[in-house]
Amino acid sequence: MYTKKYSQDLKINNPHKYRLTKDLIWSSPKGFDLTMDIYSPKDVPANCPVIVMFHGGGFLIRRKEILNNMSQYIATNHDYVVCNVNYRLLRDQKNTVMFNDLIGDAFGAVLWVKENIHKYNGDKDKIGITGDSAGAYICAMILNLGNKIGKRKILQKTTHLNRPYLPKECVLGRSRKR
Repeated sequence: MYTKKYSQDLKINNPHKYRLTKDLIWSSPKGFDLTMDIYSPKDVPANCPVIVMFHGGGFLIRRKEILNNMSQYIATNHDYVVCNVNYRLLRDQKNTVMFNDLIGDAFGAVLWVKENIHKYNGDKDKIGITGDSAGAYICAMILNLGNKIGKRKILQKTTHLNRPYLPKECVLGRSRKR
């Protein structure tokens, strides 16, 4: 089930039902490109609810691809915009990433979604978050901020997050070149 490959089962993955924006670079802290895949439903009204997903892996291993099948299933069978997010791991950047950095990446992803998801048929006021294992912990950290997540100045003052994680400093909406 957890694979980099996309499912060939049309009940799980029917690409005719959604548009896939793959490897969208939403930020590049210290030159490290953070990407997400965005699945936008076709033929539905604008302003769909949004699901932001964070992968597990103990903060050391795995990437967003382990949630490909879940993303495909939701996009195929429900009218949600799905954002499958990468964040830095503790072993990235020659083991210099601190725990606060990867949590900051996740906060930055949600803020980026709030400011940009309208371009992908999503409703910035209807965002849910979910995660697998370490990703679930990340979700708990995000939820503990309560309503501060939508207020950039309050978020900066009440957390130890560096400004590069906030969307104003982000590299917005360019795809990774292959």
